[in-house]
Amino acid sequence: MKRERLHLIFISWLMLYLPFTHAFSQQWEYIGLKGIDITSIVPHPTDNRILYLVGNYKIFKTVDGGASWDTLKTGFLVETGHLAPIKDMAISPSNPDVLYAIWVPIEPRIFKSTDGGSTWFRIGQGYSNFDSDAILNTIAVDPDSCHIVYLGLGGFSPGEFLKSEDGGQTWYMTWYGPGVLSIAIDPITPNILYAGPQMSGPVRKSYDRGESWVNTGFYTASGGVLLIRIDPFNAHKIYLVAIHQGLFVSVDSGATWSKSDLSKIITSGYFYIDLLFDPVRRGLSYMAANGKVYQSANQAESWSELSSGLDSTSEIGTLAITPDGSILYCGGNGLYRYVLKTRVEENDQSETTKVFFCLNYPNPFNSTTRIEYSVPHAERIHLSVYSLDGRQVISRCIKSGGTNYGFFTLDCSHLSSGVYIYVIEAKGVDVLRGKMTVLK
Repeated sequence: MKRERLHLIFISWLMLYLPFTHAFSQQWEYIGLKGIDITSIVPHPTDNRILYLVGNYKIFKTVDGGASWDTLKTGFLVETGHLAPIKDMAISPSNPDVLYAIWVPIEPRIFKSTDGGSTWFRIGQGYSNFDSDAILNTIAVDPDSCHIVYLGLGGFSPGEFLKSEDGGQTWYMTWYGPGVLSIAIDPITPNILYAGPQMSGPVRKSYDRGESWVNTGFYTASGGVLLIRIDPFNAHKIYLVAIHQGLFVSVDSGATWSKSDLSKIITSGYFYIDLLFDPVRRGLSYMAANGKVYQSANQAESWSELSSGLDSTSEIGTLAITPDGSILYCGGNGLYRYVLKTRVEENDQSETTKVFFCLNYPNPFNSTTRIEYSVPHAERIHLSVYSLDGRQVISRCIKSGGTNYGFFTLDCSHLSSGVYIYVIEAKGVDVLRGKMTVLK
C-alpha cells in the first residue's frame, strides 16, 4: 500500500490545479501574426501570459498573452543564401528561462537560450555526427533538470538518439538505428521515455532516461510515428499517430496497441496532425486534423468539431494549452485562442461534474506558502509532503472549517532547498497533488 501511494504522488506533478468544469467559449479568437505559418507553439510552464511560437523561419515571444510579439531569433543563412528553417523548440519545465531550438538543413545546428530567449548561443559543435546528412527532428528537456536534453536524429542513413547531461555542450549516442521522429517523457517517472521511428521500425522505450532501450509492441513498416502522447492522468495509456496509418492507443504502457477510427475527421493524410490532453480535466483531449480542430470528452474515442471562428483557409496544424488548462491555442496562418471556462461557483456544478483541486502560492517560496483546495466533503483533510526520492517530510491533518473550499498556510522553513510534491487526501475525492519549490 505504501509503495502504491508513493507511486501515485508523481502523477501529473507538473500540473497546476484550479477548479474547472467543461470547456466553455463562444468561438476561436484570432490574436495576430497573420501570414506566419506557425509550426510549433510552446507555452510557458507556469505563466499563462508568456508564449513562444515557431514560424516563417523565426521564433516569436509574447509576455502579454498575445497583445504584442517580439522576434527572438531568425534561422541562419546557409551557403545557398536561403534561411534554414527552425524544426523544433523546447522549454525547460524546471527552469523556464532555458530554451533549446534546432535548425535544419543544410548544416544541422542547435541553439540555446538561458535568458528566456533574449540571447542565443550555439551548442553541440563538438559532436562529429552533426553533418550534412543528419536531420535534427525533435528535441526534449527532462522535467527535473534543464541540463538533461534529448535529441532525435534522422536522415538518409540510420538515425540516432542522442543525450546530453551538460545542457547540450556535449552529446553521446544511446542507440544507432531507425531515425527518431518523436519523443515523449513519462509524466509519472521522467526516467521513462518513448521514441518513435522516422520511417519503418519499432517504437522504443527506455527505463533509465535514454541510456538503454527496448522495443514496445508497436512496429511501423511504412511511415514514421509523427507524435507520441501520454495521458496525464494515466501514464499507462499511450497514444501515437503513425503516418499513413492513423491513431493507435496502448493501455499497458506500450506492450499492446489498438487502432482508433479517425476516418470521419481525417481526409487529407496524417502529416498535419496534433494531439494533446487537457492537463486538468480528466478525459478531455483536442486534435488538429484536416485543417480543423476537434474535441473529445471520452479519452480520444470520439470527436466533435471545435472550429467555429477559425479562418477556413488556414491550415491548422499545431495545438497548445496553458498548464492550468484555461487557454487553448492553435496555429496555422496566424495564431488563434480559445478561452476555456475556469472558475465557477459551487452551486453551478453538480456533484458529478465538479473537478476538485489543490494549488499553492507563492511558488517558489522561501519558508511559507498558501495551499488552496477544493474537496467534495467538508471534513478532515490529510496532507503529506514528499521529496522527489519518495521520503515523506511532512504529515498532518487539516480541519476544513466546514466548507468545501479553503486554504491554509504551510510552514516549510525546516526543509532544504528543492522540489517537493504535496498530496491532499479527503473523503470522496481522488488523491490531489501539486508541486512546490523551496528556495533558501
